[in-house]
Parts: sequence; C-alpha cells; structure tokens
Amino acid sequence: SHSSHRGSFPHVLFGPALLILLVGLDDALDDDVADHVGPGESANGNVSADYLATKNGDIDLANGNISIKELKTRKGVSFDTAKGNIEVNKCNASGYDLDTSLGKITVGGKKRGDSFENNSNTENVLEANTSLGSIKVN
Repeated sequence: SHSSHRGSFPHVLFGPALLILLVGLDDALDDDVADHVGPGESANGNVSADYLATKNGDIDLANGNISIKELKTRKGVSFDTAKGNIEVNKCNASGYDLDTSLGKITVGGKKRGDSFENNSNTENVLEANTSLGSIKVN
C-alpha cells in the first residue's frame, strides 16, 4: 500500500532567504501591500530591506540583525531576535513597545534605556524585542 506521508517535511524554506524574498517582493510590487510578512521563524541570518509594506508582520530570529530602512504597516509589526540589533529608519507606526535585556534603545536620536513604550494600545504598534542587542528607531 502506498502511504502519502513521506515523513515530516523540515521547515528549511522558512529561513532568512525566504524572509528576504518576501521582503524583497515589495520592491518589485512598488506600493502594493503584502498581507502578512512572516512566517518569521529563522534560526540564523540577518533580515534587511530598503522598503517593507505590510498589513501586519512577524519576524523572529535566534541570531541575526533586523534592519528596515522604511517600514509601512497598518496593523502593527513584531520584530524579535535573541542576539542581534533591530534598526528601523523610517516608520509610520502609531505606537512603540521596545525591549532589550542587554543593550540600548534609541528613539529619534534620544537614549531610552532598556525599555520604551509609547501609545502601545493603538492598532499600528511597532514591537521590537532583543536579548543581546540594541534597538534603534528614528
């Protein structure tokens, strides 16, 4: 008898390459907005984009930096990395929820310690968490 199960397929495709591909799609689509940027789980590797437009997003790294030059989001976005820096140069978020264990948070050029929250109950919040690394939002 033929079994259609060939063992569980490893989630190799959900690495940084896929994220960069998803993020890079927006460059090709100009102002078209991605529904969701994800699936987010990536062990090692950096995620960077010149322009990222998404209704909502979730990027989760174990080791790696997240660097977005311009971020447009409608329902918020969540960036997580255990070891690495998170940097967003331009962004239209209505609120922030930023946390680091060992690192600095800088918002608009001002040092904010290791935790910064502002309008975090609004719909379009930029959430960023890193254990070992700094968060910079301009």
